[in-house]
Amino acid sequence: MSDNPTDMSAVPISKPTRLSDAAMGASVLLSAVAIWFALWAMWIINSTYERYQGRTDLDMPDWFSINMNLMFKVLPLGAIGVLCDLVAGGLFLVWAGRVGWMMRIGFVAQWLASATIVGFVIWSRLP
Repeated sequence: MSDNPTDMSAVPISKPTRLSDAAMGASVLLSAVAIWFALWAMWIINSTYERYQGRTDLDMPDWFSINMNLMFKVLPLGAIGVLCDLVAGGLFLVWAGRVGWMMRIGFVAQWLASATIVGFVIWSRLP
């Protein structure tokens, strides 16, 4: 050991994180990303309907085109959310046996909430 404070050889090296913790962290992050995509889609839906609120000059073909346009804006976001949830679920299934019970319970609760929210977004836009 040296007395030089910039000498890093004396600093103890911390243990690297376990691979299962990193995979579970990535799965929780992907599930949260899916929720953000669903919230983005809900914001698009809300802002579109607020733009046309109170207009009496729109008839059925106009509303049909508005809803179809909205569907093509929102469904790709929902599809990305589903993909994030599927990858997160796959990572969970691969690495769940190596993590603690609280991490498993927390991920399952978050994943179910994420899948429900993304499912509602897709279901609300399908014709």
